[in-house]
Amino acid sequence: LTVAVRAGLGTTTATMVNLADELKPECPGRFYDYCENGLYAGGIVGAVRVAWEASPTAATNMTALESMGSIMSRVSKTAGWVTAVVATFSATECMSESMRGADDPMNAFAGGFNAGMLVAMYTRNPAIMLSTGIVSGGFAALIDAAGENILGDNDFQYFHTDPKGLYPRPTKTEKH
Repeated sequence: LTVAVRAGLGTTTATMVNLADELKPECPGRFYDYCENGLYAGGIVGAVRVAWEASPTAATNMTALESMGSIMSRVSKTAGWVTAVVATFSATECMSESMRGADDPMNAFAGGFNAGMLVAMYTRNPAIMLSTGIVSGGFAALIDAAGENILGDNDFQYFHTDPKGLYPRPTKTEKH
């Protein structure tokens, strides 16, 4: 895609980069997997939060249908929030990996940093956002580095393409 830009005295052409061409082929699939898992985790966390809080029916004399709507609303908000944080992590990690050309813990640090800043954004305090981003990024990089040391360089086969590879396949003599 080429765009012509008029600048004062002349015309300059600039080439815009298509990010879809720059990303690694497994990035969209990994992004989808992370978002799907974030939605599941957020739904579970939201359900637990609702279960631990006071019942909206007893507190406000709501009907059962109104109470169910309130519960679903609170669970959905938590699930959406967790999915947004996980999507931020995954997209940043993938873009960092594609731009840097290296698959190392620094990509996880970048993803964790942005996700941590998103989590702390509600405080509107730059110091808290920065410190939360650094701690989250450091933790993500630590987990990424530990995973490579435990599983080796081909850990993607266990988590991204074939989760059944974790389990031994039965031989012909074994019957279920």
